[in-house]
Formats: sequence, structure tokens, C-alpha cells
Amino acid sequence: MKSQNFIKKLNPIALKYEFLNIYVSKDYSNGSNILNIDKEKFKVIKEIAAKREIEILKGDYQPDNLKRTDDLYLFFERNENLQIPRYKSVLLHLKDFCQKENIKKPTLRQFNSDLCLKFQNYLINKPKPPISQTTVHGYMVALKTFFNRAIKQKLIKENPIDFNIPKAVETKRTTLNLEELKILMNCEFDTKVYNHKIIRNAFLFACFTGLRRSDILLLKWSDIENNQIQIIQYKTRTKKREYNHIPLSEQAQTILLTIEKNPENDLIFWNMPSKTTIDRYLVNWGLAAGLKKHIHFHCSRHSFATIGLTFGIDLYTMKELLGHAQISMTQVYGKIVDNKKKAEIMKFPTLD
Repeated sequence: MKSQNFIKKLNPIALKYEFLNIYVSKDYSNGSNILNIDKEKFKVIKEIAAKREIEILKGDYQPDNLKRTDDLYLFFERNENLQIPRYKSVLLHLKDFCQKENIKKPTLRQFNSDLCLKFQNYLINKPKPPISQTTVHGYMVALKTFFNRAIKQKLIKENPIDFNIPKAVETKRTTLNLEELKILMNCEFDTKVYNHKIIRNAFLFACFTGLRRSDILLLKWSDIENNQIQIIQYKTRTKKREYNHIPLSEQAQTILLTIEKNPENDLIFWNMPSKTTIDRYLVNWGLAAGLKKHIHFHCSRHSFATIGLTFGIDLYTMKELLGHAQISMTQVYGKIVDNKKKAEIMKFPTLD
């Protein structure tokens, strides 16, 4: 009893839970071995736990809701969901930029207009790998939104991004039609990628559901009920999480029937390789099939949208299926379909 009282006096917030928004692929409470895809996440969790223990022993720790901070990284981690790739990338670039500028502990107030402009130039001129103008636009918009949060919490008075940021450039989206998908499905070729069948199934399934690669990696058998996917998705370009219900077409159901279940977890597309390996395989698959298009995983989502609109799905329904926040984002695919129709019409012969 005395030892328990001592612990409470030493650490009165010992029962305080801190949610890290880090998600793993299965429940490890039974002491099962950690899968390779989760090892890096557990490493991060242990590092955070060790840091918190030191803060508690020194008497420096306070729960997030009891303190405000000017620490740029810490404020970013608390206020932005790092499960969304864009926000995670912005933070990584901020850290790289600060390291190059020899800024050891950047603060919100330290990032004035000049420093933010310098960060934007860092993004624009980054050589390896280069960052597209559209991506730079997205990163700077995210950062501007981040500083607006700091203003609302009265940590800074003005948004330091008071200059023009690069405009997003509408790029040509790679899409596949049904005939091209059929050619891919029937194409087998020699490859050194040992688990290429799971890549093929994942890509084709995404072509008939519109799921992002991030959703595909987390999709579980328990997410499918009555031939319908029921998952939580992040709205494109926002942090808002919403339930999305996606009915499965007959083709999508057929693909699922060919997939072997994993005895260790509930993931459907388990043991997927890295994004680089996936996209390299898809490029080679397209070349082997004789398709003159640069195929990458995200073009499966573009293909789902254009095929769906071509066969009569209305824009609003497609917006909901894709999880878009605004109808204008879905209208881009409508333009692609309209342009294709115009091109096909021009093939009609003229009458003499």
C-alpha cells in the first residue's frame, strides 16, 4: 500500500492515456509475434514511451490538454493527423529543411514569412527526388492551414505564409478502359517479385472499387458484409474521417474468391511489398501486356472513376464512392470522359 501511494505521489497522472493515432494491423494483446509491417510502428511507440517516462521522472510532463507549446514539431504532431500521407510528408520535409538550415529546435514564432518562403523554395528546388509543382502547392496549403490552427490557439498573431504559393497544375491522369484491364488480367510474365499475385489482385480489386493504396493495405475481411465494403476513410484533401459504403461489383467479388486467407491476421491483401516494388511491377506488367501507358497503383482509382462514369454512374454517386470532399474533384473525371466521347465522335466518317 505504501509503495502504491508513493507511485501516485511521484506520478499523479500515471493513469492518463495518450492516444498516438498509430494503428497496427492486428491485436497484439495476447502476446503474439509482431508482424514485419508493424515493427517500425512499435519502434516509434517505444521511443515515445521512453521519452514520456523521462519527462515524468523529471517532473516535466503535462498532458497535452493542460499545456500549450511553441515547439513547431510537437504542435504539428498534436494538431495534424500523420496517418494522412500529405501531413506526414510535410513534417518530414520540415525536419529535413531545419536540419539543412541548422535550426535545432524550431518554434512557431520562429517560422516567419521569410523562413516559410525559404522552405517553399527548398521544396521547389529539391533535386532527389524532385517535387512536382502540384505537390508543392498541396504541401504549402497544408502548412498554411497548420499555422491557422496556431492562430486560433493564440500562439501566433498572423499567418506567416502571406506570399503567393505555386498553383496546382492539372496533370494528365493515366486511366485504363475495360478492354485494357482484360488484357492485363490475361497477361502472365516472368518476374522476380515473389508475391506478385497479391499485387495483381490488389491492383485489379482497386480498379473495380476505387480504393486508394492506403485503404487496400488496411482492408480486412471483416470490413466486407453483404457484398459491400464498410470502412472509415479520410476525405480527400481534408482530415475528416467518415464511414464509406462501397458495393462490390461481380468482378470485385470474383477477385476476392481467388485470394487465400492469411491464418495470422484478417488482412485481405497481406504481405504487400513497398510502393516502389509495386509500381515497378505494374510498369513491367503493362509493358508485357503491350499497353503504351505508364501504369502505377493510383491509376486504378482513376480507371474506376472513368469506367464508372462511362457506364452511367452519376457524378454525385461517384463522388461518394471515391470519398471526395467536393464535387469539383470528381468533375475532373467527368471532363476526361467528355473529352474521350468527343474524340470518338470525330472518328465518324463524313458523307460525300
